[in-house]
Amino acid sequence: MKNSSTFETFLKQFKPILYRRKERIILPGEDTDYVFYVAQGHVTQSILSPNGNQFTPYIFAPNTFFPQIWLEKDKLLDSHDHEYESLTPVEVYRIPKEQLVSYLKENPKEVFVLHEQLTVYSAELLKKLETRVFSDAYHLVILALLDLVRLFGQKEGKITLIEYWFTHHDIANISGLSREVVTIQMNKLMKNKLIGYKNHFILVNDLQALGMELQL
Repeated sequence: MKNSSTFETFLKQFKPILYRRKERIILPGEDTDYVFYVAQGHVTQSILSPNGNQFTPYIFAPNTFFPQIWLEKDKLLDSHDHEYESLTPVEVYRIPKEQLVSYLKENPKEVFVLHEQLTVYSAELLKKLETRVFSDAYHLVILALLDLVRLFGQKEGKITLIEYWFTHHDIANISGLSREVVTIQMNKLMKNKLIGYKNHFILVNDLQALGMELQL
């Protein structure tokens, strides 16, 4: 999502807030009258399952808003039963809801930007839920890796390097699996020569082949 000059001007009245990697921004159940705008970095939305595993339904990239919001008459509705945490060092702007609503009323074309983000969010969430219901741990790990490629991937010839350091524990949180299960699946992928490592960064040897694994 690209910012308009009007939105950039609106944003200047708020001070940026910096978070280091893996700092909590919104706690589960926390009531907030603010909407957060991601200027730099990535923020995870996470749910804690009854068995103690963490599941990340979505990763917010730069130029997106969270909590996920939509317009309902004169109110912004959102859900606070999830936790929001910085996946990388981030810079965010905290915008009071009332001021955002007023801005959108004065600039109705900007509502389309929020609608576009909601569409992408809904599609990604549906894809993840379908994979969790109908697939096994192997496919869940592949889906998590494809998410990271989409956000951090850099082509280097035939391979794709995920240009940020992610541990098996990180991938476990993204996929909703235990760290031990993720390690087993990552070893399978390495054995099949679909992935490898370069200076502790995950690399995908053949992105198309990895994607095809989801269909098996």
